[in-house]
Amino acid sequence: MDMDELITENREDIPKRVKFLEDVISRKKNINETRYYKFIKTPDGDGIKEDPIPVAKEFIRLYQSIKKNGFSGYFIVAELNRFNRMDTVFKNIRKVSNKKYRFKYQLVGGAHRFAACKFLGYKKIPVKIVKTPFLHFPDLTDFIKKYKI
Repeated sequence: MDMDELITENREDIPKRVKFLEDVISRKKNINETRYYKFIKTPDGDGIKEDPIPVAKEFIRLYQSIKKNGFSGYFIVAELNRFNRMDTVFKNIRKVSNKKYRFKYQLVGGAHRFAACKFLGYKKIPVKIVKTPFLHFPDLTDFIKKYKI
C-alpha cells in the first residue's frame, strides 16, 4: 500500500516521528530538543509513563535495525466502514470535531516502524487489511494541538 494513504488527518504524530529521526539522525540534534521528546514527555503523551529518553533511544534502535535489515512483516490497517466511521468512534473517546475524514484506511499499530520506513524512503509497505466495526482510532492530532507540539 502507498504510505501516503496512511498519513491521515488524525495521525499528525507520524510526521512528528519522521521529523524526530530527521532531527536526531540527519541534524544530530539532542533527543530532548525534539518535538517528539516533548510529545512523549507530556502527562498523557502516548501512554508513556517511564523516562522518555530510553523510549526515544529504542525508537532510534528500531530505525537502525530497519535500515540495516530492511522491513519484514506487515502493518495492520483497518478499512473504514459504516460501523467504525471516525465520527462515531470519537464520540466515545474524544471531543468530536467537524472534520470530514477523506481516507479509506487507518493504520492500527506500528507508528514507529511506519515512521522509520517513511524516513528511509519507502514508498509502499506491505499491509494486512482488517475489516471490523470494533476498532478505536487514535486522534493524536488534537493531542498535539492541545500541547502545542
